[in-house]
Amino acid sequence: MKFAIDSKFSLYLSILLTICISLFLIRSSSKGWLSNIYAEDPAPAGFYEAIKVESGNAQLYFLLAQYYENYDFTAPRGQIYDLYRKALELNPLNYNYWYYLAEFLATEGKQEKAIYALNQATELAPGVVSLRWAAGILASRLGNEDALKKNLRTVIESDTERRKKAFIVLWQSLRDGDNILPIIPETAYDEYINFLIDTERISEAGKVWGEISDMDKVSSNTFLKYVSNLIDRNMVKSAKKTWAGKYGDWEGVWNGNFENGLMNSGFDWTFYSGKGAEIILDGNDKVRGNTVRIEFDGSGNIDFNNFRQHIPVEENTRYRLTAFMKSRDLPTKSGPFWEVYCTQTRGLYVKTEEVLGTTAWHPVSVTFETPEGCELLRVALRRHQSDRIYGNLTGTVWIDDVDLKKMR
Repeated sequence: MKFAIDSKFSLYLSILLTICISLFLIRSSSKGWLSNIYAEDPAPAGFYEAIKVESGNAQLYFLLAQYYENYDFTAPRGQIYDLYRKALELNPLNYNYWYYLAEFLATEGKQEKAIYALNQATELAPGVVSLRWAAGILASRLGNEDALKKNLRTVIESDTERRKKAFIVLWQSLRDGDNILPIIPETAYDEYINFLIDTERISEAGKVWGEISDMDKVSSNTFLKYVSNLIDRNMVKSAKKTWAGKYGDWEGVWNGNFENGLMNSGFDWTFYSGKGAEIILDGNDKVRGNTVRIEFDGSGNIDFNNFRQHIPVEENTRYRLTAFMKSRDLPTKSGPFWEVYCTQTRGLYVKTEEVLGTTAWHPVSVTFETPEGCELLRVALRRHQSDRIYGNLTGTVWIDDVDLKKMR
């Protein structure tokens, strides 16, 4: 009998507890439902009505602060600040509240308080990249270098789409490559070097290059772009050292028998197939290695200068350039030849004999001495426009085993 009474009591107690919990949940949900309805009314009255129903809802205070800050410029600034504070009192772990408070304080000129709020936001959500990006921009506005670097480093590490923008902000804010480089992770060196080259900061790109521990982390395109820019700026020693670091040291012509293909950049052959001439790597008819075949289609009386190489040399030194050539059906006047000149100083211009008509493989050559101050040659296959009325260039020329040697 006693067991039955206890069972009935437990049953009644459970029913009562269920009813109480249900009423509580209904009341809470109805309050939230009502506050949402009021919040949808025209601001700011709707927000105030919603707060009366649900005074503990932090989001209502935050949204009201946002309304006054962005749409009602007559609102007292202190009132907006109090609304942000109330939202944070109710929910101090919401990083958005802290961030927008930081923005508000920044517009009020309260720099220290703004930085404090900004740091609170990023400490609460260190992995939210969109927040770190916004925080970095705000830190830049505030002139706070530590917050700027800390936030943009995270962006650069994690967000490849924002990397270039982050580089721009860093340079606009800090203007010092030595200060920026320590916060660039090595995984972003490739893109950072490209950015520095594109913005004509080639010496800064060289500093980054010196920090690279694994060349495999730099793409071939970036490597070639960097070396080519060094060459274009006559930074010959740096360019040669960089090239040798990847491919080994060398003297004279690089890839003279074309066995490495054609990179079309750096210290390799640079070329383009223009109107009236097509340049083709040919492994069939050769002296050794591969052969370059150039076909002239006769569509114009062209001035050909489309196949060339930069070569590091020593000043005041005698050299001999040789190349093996073969031709078919070229004109008997104004054919292709090799020209050599120094890119840094005047005083050197030499050329080989022209290749005309149809010939078997044969060498062409020229001997010269580099002048004072000459550390870089340009060797180019050239053909001047003909002075004949019917001077269109037709036929085919083959090139192989191009070599430049010191004369002992």
